[in-house]
Amino acid sequence: MRDLQEKCPLVGVEGLKRIEVYDDELKFVAKDSDIDLVQMSSEPHRNFFLIGMDGIVFKYDLVTKELLFQFKTNATKAMLLYDKDDKVVVASEDEVRLWDFYDHKEEAPELITMAVPALKVENIYINKNGEDEAPPYVLITCQNEFILYQKRLETVFRASIEKGVITSACFNKNSTMLLIGTSLGQIFAYKVNQNGEAEPNPFQQQQELPITKIECLRAIEENEAYLITVDGKDLYVYVQNKADTRAVDYGDDGQNFLGHDICNVHIAANNKFFAIGIPSQRALGFFGMNRSQLVTKPLKWITKF
Repeated sequence: MRDLQEKCPLVGVEGLKRIEVYDDELKFVAKDSDIDLVQMSSEPHRNFFLIGMDGIVFKYDLVTKELLFQFKTNATKAMLLYDKDDKVVVASEDEVRLWDFYDHKEEAPELITMAVPALKVENIYINKNGEDEAPPYVLITCQNEFILYQKRLETVFRASIEKGVITSACFNKNSTMLLIGTSLGQIFAYKVNQNGEAEPNPFQQQQELPITKIECLRAIEENEAYLITVDGKDLYVYVQNKADTRAVDYGDDGQNFLGHDICNVHIAANNKFFAIGIPSQRALGFFGMNRSQLVTKPLKWITKF
């Protein structure tokens, strides 16, 4: 790396610091193999990450870099940890499987159940509640249709939207409501029960731009609040029970980043802070959140990468 920097200096990079190297540990199935999906544990006591590649999932220890085990499952569409990272859902276009990791031994997980959905799997979502708070719910979407499953992939209900296609989805903090975002700027709210009733008067953005991401603010107790990304570029606080949206203020230092694609939004567990990434500007933005007034404040922009 030192020789590479001398011959080809990286513009805009002040220096490099080695964190960890996994080159000698990662085992590719074949020379032309590609990594399909990666998932990293978010629980403090679980230091691992998963790599899905060529129909095999590998589990690595983040500290020792050791390959703990591998197991066969086709994870080409989704690989999502849930239930405090003790379980994982994986999906291909035509199959969904739920796996349960063993608590006290590093061995290939136990298959909980498998289902072949009636829809092609385009996107998949799962609630993040522990099983002591709410049963696991798995949502599969395809174009304008969706199917909601619970527990061992038992169907709760199937529904569709009349106009546009489904572009995002999210469960509320106690998994009693499901929000569906569309390509026409609408957000539909459905009760999570056997009937799947839709709440009247869906939210509508002023412009018919797609709702590309919905993130629940789980620590806000007084309101049903979310961070939503519109058209991949604009960020809002959406208060569902008040049908209200509030634009996130980028501040004076962030004006140059307005209108650029947001690659991801990460929210602190206490919902007092969140961060966004803007890859085209190599920028990270950090914000504070007033949880009672649901007003955001820009804290810092970092561009020195």
